[in-house]
Order: sequence, then structure tokens, then C-alpha cells
Amino acid sequence: MTVHVFNGDQAGAAFRAGMPGLEAFVHRDDLAVGPIGDADAGEPGRRIAFWQAVCGPGPRDIAGELRETTQVLGRLAERGVPLVIWHGASASDQCMLRRVVWWRAQAGIAPPIAEVALEAADAPDRQRGGMVAAGMFGPAELARHAARAIMIGEDRARRLAGEWAALKADNAEVRAWGPSGFTARGFGDVDRVVDGFVTAEWQPAARVVARAMRVIEGLLAGDLFVFWRLREMAGCGAFATRGDTSEMRACEVAKA
Repeated sequence: MTVHVFNGDQAGAAFRAGMPGLEAFVHRDDLAVGPIGDADAGEPGRRIAFWQAVCGPGPRDIAGELRETTQVLGRLAERGVPLVIWHGASASDQCMLRRVVWWRAQAGIAPPIAEVALEAADAPDRQRGGMVAAGMFGPAELARHAARAIMIGEDRARRLAGEWAALKADNAEVRAWGPSGFTARGFGDVDRVVDGFVTAEWQPAARVVARAMRVIEGLLAGDLFVFWRLREMAGCGAFATRGDTSEMRACEVAKA
């Protein structure tokens, strides 16, 4: 049984709709942001704390999702299940690719691993700054691209696994992706973009977040992450807020 690996629920759902009957595993963690030094630990405390801060209070079991993702990666590696890893030209997808290959290397076995690489040219109307994620494609598009799957050779697998180990060791706050690979950045790089869209006039926080997301370089930043950075900056006195700051669409922001 071959398992198709996707980054995020949207990509996984599209694949299941487009290619029913095939097995898919959804990797639930945007590895482009936040600390990843303990991402592969049995109890990734720092990773859990980061996402709990980003998402805020709510019914979502973040700790359970992260633990389950790590456990499934371990089981797939130990059992030598053939994999097809789908990834786009985005920091999050590229981190996921390297993490999955690293887990396979840790198991000390070499079952077949294939990849389907999706490029910005495949979705010119949706790409953002030359970046695209598998989650941007619909069911029919994914089904059409399945034929381009190619095997990952041993040399490439070693390189990918080594790059994941290096990313964890570096443990940057943000990992941006570009033509030359990854670049380590900090939350401050994102904060400066957010700050550029906050004015003296009150405006919906959701508008600021949406505008910032479109121009952050090297990162397909999620709205929850960008909204968290806005809240953190407001908490430090950079912005004034009004309304329910736990809900992006229920609050407004202005320069303090």
C-alpha cells in the first residue's frame, strides 16, 4: 500500500476527492514558522506552546495533532511503507518534504519514496511571489499532476534528511524559501511587514492581516500566524486595538 503525504487538511481533502480509494496522510504542522528544535520529539513542548499561543484558546487539540503527526511519521518509517510526497514551492511544503525523508532515514531502511513537485507555473493565477503550496490545487488538478511522480534517489534523500537536521539545529523563528533554498529569519521580519499596513485610522484587523500575507517574502504565511504577530505587537504597545482581540474579524487596529 502506497501512502500519499500532504501538508495540511486542504491539500489532503482535495486529493481524497480527486483520487478516491488511495491512501493519504495529512501532515498537520506548518514547519515554516516557530521553533522546530523539538518537532520530532515524543513530547514537542516548545512546538506545542508556540501553536497554542498562535491559535489562542479554543477546542482544537493542538498538542494531540502534533503528537499524532510525529507518531504516524514514525510508524510509516518503521514499517517501510512506500510514500509519495506532494509538495509545492513553499517553505512549509519544503520543510515537510525534508522532515518525512528524515524520518525514513532514521529508520535505517530504504523503501521507495517518490515525490510530486508542484510549481508556481502550475497555478499562475494563485501563486504568491513565485510560491505555491499543494493546498492551492483542486481535486481535478491534483489528479492530473499525479502522473509526474518521480522517485527520490539515495543521494537526494540523504541531502534532504541532512537539510532537515540542519534546520532543526538552527531553530530559527521563521524559515523562508527561495530559489537558493532556505533563509533563516525572525518574527521581526514579519512584524515590519505588518506594521507597514497599520495606519492612524481604525481598520479591521482582518484587512491588515490579508494585506500583509500577500507581500511577506519567502513565506506563504497563514492568517492565524500573522494575526498572532499583530496581537503580540499590540501587546507591546505598537498598536491600539478595539473589539474582541481573540477573533481576527471582530477587532480593529490603529497606530497607538
